[in-house]
Amino acid sequence: MDTQASAVYTCLHYPHRCVAQKVPRKAVAYGALYGFVRETVYDARDIMEDNQQGVTTLPTTIGMRRTKLLLGLTTAVGELLIAQRKWMTLNMAIRTGITMGLILFVLKHPRIDSLAWGAFCALSLIPAFCAQIEIEDII
Repeated sequence: MDTQASAVYTCLHYPHRCVAQKVPRKAVAYGALYGFVRETVYDARDIMEDNQQGVTTLPTTIGMRRTKLLLGLTTAVGELLIAQRKWMTLNMAIRTGITMGLILFVLKHPRIDSLAWGAFCALSLIPAFCAQIEIEDII
């Protein structure tokens, strides 16, 4: 995600909410959160090959079941921490649900299923994009 574009968008449309450094930090945090989730899913996809080749990744270390649980918790807790809220808003819950749905869907498909993985590649950007757009709502 382009964090500078998110920060500029927020500051232009909501100047009264544009607190110096707060917007860029939240934009970077959302980019990092959803980047971690995407990369961990790709590592989970390759878990069998990584185990055979002795490559150590988070999924090879903790297993597929725990990786899925970790991704769900990371997404939910990350959303709350970045937004500095005690409870999830409806939009946050929808983003978390969509992200987990995409993860569970795509991990059922083998690596050679290029349609499923291509769809994941494109669709997994949507929750991160929506979070970036909503930064002005959580300042």
